[in-house]
Amino acid sequence: MAKNSDPNSKFQPTNQPAHHDEWERPPEVAKILAQVHTHLENGHPKAALETISRANIASPWLANAMGVCQLRLGNAEAALGIYRKLVLSQVGASVRYDAPVVFKANYATALLAEGNLQRGLLVLGTIKKDPHPAVQKLRNALEQARQKLTPWQKLQWWMGMLFTLPVSLDLPKGDLE
Repeated sequence: MAKNSDPNSKFQPTNQPAHHDEWERPPEVAKILAQVHTHLENGHPKAALETISRANIASPWLANAMGVCQLRLGNAEAALGIYRKLVLSQVGASVRYDAPVVFKANYATALLAEGNLQRGLLVLGTIKKDPHPAVQKLRNALEQARQKLTPWQKLQWWMGMLFTLPVSLDLPKGDLE
């Protein structure tokens, strides 16, 4: 069976994920994200959130940025609401394979910030060994937190019986890209 060489064909090789327009970042979104990044770098997540609200553009990347702002404001519950819509499939509660890795890492961060260690680790596990900086930052923070645990807590962690993280994650919560 010959491969279809027509570039306009609706068929794609099975080893490649389908192209999803919903994850596109148009230039106007990139411009807003740059402004949001500046606010966040300067420690002003509320100003960043206001910038996104004023833009009045529906974009998953701006929704992700809103989640990052909520995390940095200490509103993990609000961030979770945003990330559930971005990352979870509409059928069941499974993590979408096609969601950008940074969205998944931010969702795991929000779960951990909310105190849900098991679910946060489960979501992080769906990312596997992705080299994305957001994933590496989260894994490093988790390892540092794990090192602060007592031997008994480490045993509970290893056995999957530690349900909340008794130490905080030392990192700026959430990433834009």
